[in-house]
Amino acid sequence: MKSGVCVAGFVILVMAGCASTYQPEGLSGGFSEIQLDKNVFQVSFQGNAYTATQRVEEMALLRAADLTRRNGFRYFIVLGSQSGNQTASLFSPTLPPVTPGMRGLEPPGERSGGQGSTMLVVSFEQRPDFPALIYDAALLCQSLGVKFEAKCGQPPR
Repeated sequence: MKSGVCVAGFVILVMAGCASTYQPEGLSGGFSEIQLDKNVFQVSFQGNAYTATQRVEEMALLRAADLTRRNGFRYFIVLGSQSGNQTASLFSPTLPPVTPGMRGLEPPGERSGGQGSTMLVVSFEQRPDFPALIYDAALLCQSLGVKFEAKCGQPPR
């Protein structure tokens, strides 16, 4: 009986360690971005099959704060975002699309990508004076950086 409990505990620890970490996008998930203007970014974070939606959304916010700081800004707003289960193509863009959630039924070259989040972010040097949810990038870098054990961008000198 003790060995069954130990095995179950080990499996839980291994599964918890499989969630995507704060890193550039790769086979196990991660972030990516496109700079659309000096202060406008499209930020994405793709989790793997073991990454919870909340973690994916927080990782995308962490990346937005990181980019904001690295580009010399202090504040940012999110103009729009989209989250959900996504499927990513590994090798062949000509294969038919896969319905999310059909794990194990993917055609060759496809993988279930787990949860993903994409947001359009506008960064500012000064706190904007208009009604919106305004994020302080330094504060988010501190709180989410500690939570995910990630180094968040330092402003350029």
